[in-house]
Amino acid sequence: MRAPVRSHRSSPRRSQRGIALIIVLWITVLLSLIAVGMGQDSRTETLLTRNQLSLAKARALADGAVERAMYEHLRPPFTEKVWFPNGAVHGWEEDGVKYAASIAWESGRIDMNVAREPLLKGLFMSAAGLSADDADRLVDAVMDWRDPDDAKRLHGAEAPEYRAAGRNYVPANANFETIEEVQRVLGMTPEIYAKIADLITVYSRQPGIDPAGASRGVLMSIPNMTPEIVDAFIAQREVSRATGQPMPVLPQAVGYVSMGTAGFHVNATVRMPDGVVFVREVVAQPTGNPKRPLQYLTWREGLPLDFPTAPIVPPGGANPGLSSTVRPG
Repeated sequence: MRAPVRSHRSSPRRSQRGIALIIVLWITVLLSLIAVGMGQDSRTETLLTRNQLSLAKARALADGAVERAMYEHLRPPFTEKVWFPNGAVHGWEEDGVKYAASIAWESGRIDMNVAREPLLKGLFMSAAGLSADDADRLVDAVMDWRDPDDAKRLHGAEAPEYRAAGRNYVPANANFETIEEVQRVLGMTPEIYAKIADLITVYSRQPGIDPAGASRGVLMSIPNMTPEIVDAFIAQREVSRATGQPMPVLPQAVGYVSMGTAGFHVNATVRMPDGVVFVREVVAQPTGNPKRPLQYLTWREGLPLDFPTAPIVPPGGANPGLSSTVRPG
């Protein structure tokens, strides 16, 4: 009698168990991926929150550094320690936070509303590296923007030129209200503006500049000026200031010198221990009112300063924890 033949096919119950196992494995993998994704999102949100808190703290500390810069300049008891408004960068550190602050006369900058044409041309050639022809074109465009008429200068631009260039605005035929408005002038590129932004103002109301507080970049904008003359003048100027002597004369700047104290330009840069940086840039104008001695004309984010590396101690000592270097500008 023949034995019964067994089938090699899997039973329906065993097949169902295999399919269920595969489904469970896929669900486990899917849940693991979801958990990893949620963990990454949580870490990202934590980092973002931490950065926002650090940025808010840096902003508040930078605002405080502005106030300290004004205090260090205006305090009368220790004249040898007063921060002279010549653009020198003063640095200090507190609780792991690094500070760099500078204060300068606003009259040490080139006023885009009243500066003479040769000074503007020197600015565009020296600071922005333009050729003489390109500088002439940009000077004429600036003059056409700020003068009250619609007459186009030889290389300038009035309303027809702006429309032809596809701009949806025309020259204001009035003064620039902010230095940022200079970016709207036809021919002014972001690259050019970035190179001159730290050298210009709309608040000094002076056709020239005050060499006593002008940076190297501003002094180099004076026609026929050379690096050797400027560097020698800056070195002599700092010695005179430190020793209480009268400011030296810069004969090559005759015709481009305007003395005035229209206000102060303050830059305060703060670097947090975690690397977050915030920069506060302010233009403050004295009011003559003891109850409100300063009026802030500009309060904005700015370009960062370089932190001093080697302290320079002036005669008579320095404030504890402070170092200072002359800003090359």
